[in-house]
Amino acid sequence: MEPWQQTLIDDIHQITTSNVQAWGSIIQKLGIGETCLKEWTSTFKEEIQDVMGAIVEEVANKQLCLIEDIEKLLKQSELLCKQLSVQMPAFGVENLGLYNDKQALEDQVKELKDKVDLRMKEINELIRREVEVCKSLGRKAVKISDCPLPSSESIEKYTLKIEALENEKYLRDEKFTTLKQEIQQLALELQFKPSIEFERQILSANDVDFIVSDVNMKMLEDFHISMVNQVETVKAEVCALREKIKSLWEILDEDLQDCDVFLRRYPGNTLDTLEGLKLEVKRCEDLKKANIEVFIKKMRAEIIDLWNKCCLTEEERTYFDSFYDDLFTEDLLTLHDIEICKLKKEYENNKELYEMLQLREDLWSKLLELEERANAPNRYKNRGGQLLKEEKERNTLSKRIPKIEEKLYVLVENYQTQVGKPFSYWGETIDSVIKKSYETRQQDKKLKLSARKQQRVLTVTPGKSTMCVAGTSTMATPNILKATPLRNDNRSNRKGGLATPLFSNRKKSADKIKHMKSAPPKIQLNGMGITKLRYSSEKKKRVDRIRRLSKLIEVQKKKNADLDYNSFEKGMTSSCRSTIFANDCSDTPALAVPLIETPRKADFATTPRRTPRQKDMPASSKLTAAPGLKIIF
Repeated sequence: MEPWQQTLIDDIHQITTSNVQAWGSIIQKLGIGETCLKEWTSTFKEEIQDVMGAIVEEVANKQLCLIEDIEKLLKQSELLCKQLSVQMPAFGVENLGLYNDKQALEDQVKELKDKVDLRMKEINELIRREVEVCKSLGRKAVKISDCPLPSSESIEKYTLKIEALENEKYLRDEKFTTLKQEIQQLALELQFKPSIEFERQILSANDVDFIVSDVNMKMLEDFHISMVNQVETVKAEVCALREKIKSLWEILDEDLQDCDVFLRRYPGNTLDTLEGLKLEVKRCEDLKKANIEVFIKKMRAEIIDLWNKCCLTEEERTYFDSFYDDLFTEDLLTLHDIEICKLKKEYENNKELYEMLQLREDLWSKLLELEERANAPNRYKNRGGQLLKEEKERNTLSKRIPKIEEKLYVLVENYQTQVGKPFSYWGETIDSVIKKSYETRQQDKKLKLSARKQQRVLTVTPGKSTMCVAGTSTMATPNILKATPLRNDNRSNRKGGLATPLFSNRKKSADKIKHMKSAPPKIQLNGMGITKLRYSSEKKKRVDRIRRLSKLIEVQKKKNADLDYNSFEKGMTSSCRSTIFANDCSDTPALAVPLIETPRKADFATTPRRTPRQKDMPASSKLTAAPGLKIIF
């Protein structure tokens, strides 16, 4: 028994005892009989029993109500746990009493209800979003099941699915806006007029009614592609028609003012412009057909120009037989038109190659011209550093031309890969053209070098040559001949060559002679004519001395003019000899005079200048003369 029960029993016993005693004293005072006392006592017990039973019954009813409430709460908790897909928690394990169990169950059920309400609210929001986005995308919404309520993982997956749909809708909206703007711009450029409801909806300013469904987006993309293709097609057609109209106008000799008015009337690349150009082409074609012969002749001139641009040989041009046909018909006109289009296409497709060839040819001609200047006799007569400029330009061309040739080889290889045949340049391959240009250049260099060597043998340089005076048979004109004393008479006669010059013991190369900046006049006597040359200014002093000696020789020559050849020969020493010009056509041989040695530069520096006389001439001087010698004034 619980302590509180014992306490209650004790309290009830005390209460009962005091009440029974009070009731009994009153009964005694009433003086009722024994029988009546028994009845009253029985009634008193029954009343107490009824009160106690009512109290117990009331408590039992309370217990039953609590049990019923607990059972209801347990059922609700079980249902909520099932909806939430969670396990039913344990109940009544701690024996807390019905009231405590009920309170715990009520709290648990309330918590579960809050979770269910929250999840239902979340699910309803997700369902609303799904319905809205699927409506915009033109799709059917697949709602999530709410009985039982989905788990957290399912809700998370469902949320990700809806977010993907919303992202797709956002991208489609953005794509729709972009494509619509581009389509409107293209339509404005073409002056396009919509013909169906979808096109009118796209070209309108209202974007609310458009559903970015799969079908609509596909139609939008197709519409955009068709507009882009249409714009490109119209541009190409308008450009081709304009070019064709201009060529037709040139052939028809149309008034330029009328042509300008027509072009201003149809600007841009609109559909109206395309239609107007087509009508103009038709008009010009009709007019051209009425003058077929004139147009064919003009077209033939254009074909010749294209042949020249494409570098075709006469043999390659003969493949177009219609060019030589004299029966002027519309078919012949069409054939010429097709040939012009074909040649233009051929030239445009290989324009870079033809331009590169022309550039190489121009640079090659410039290089040859610079090399020709470098070998010119008066190339050192320049001011402002022209030689340095030409040298830099020549070096630049020598480096640039091989690079262009490498590009040419690459372009020719690409052409052969695409066309399937080698590229022809005036009937030759590029390789043969380039090799032939180098071979021709090398041959020209060899020929010029050979000519310079031959001229160097016949040319006397001042300061290296000896001087001798010779005259014709009449001895009317004094000449200073190239003459050299022989180191050995027998050797010179045996070899038949010239001896070493008397005036110089050193040999100077022909290259130094080339670099003379300026020179006094020089006359070359070769039996065919007289050519004037010039010497370097650095030899001026020496040439002046030679001229003075020449004048003295002329004076001496006049003194001996009355002598005949025999007496003159007898008067000479045994060491002197005479020589006849090989190129002189005269019957009388020219006379040779003794050589006079030119003083060296050091002699002029140490001794005073004096005029040489006849007696100063060395007795052992030897006279020589060779064919084709030069005379120096």
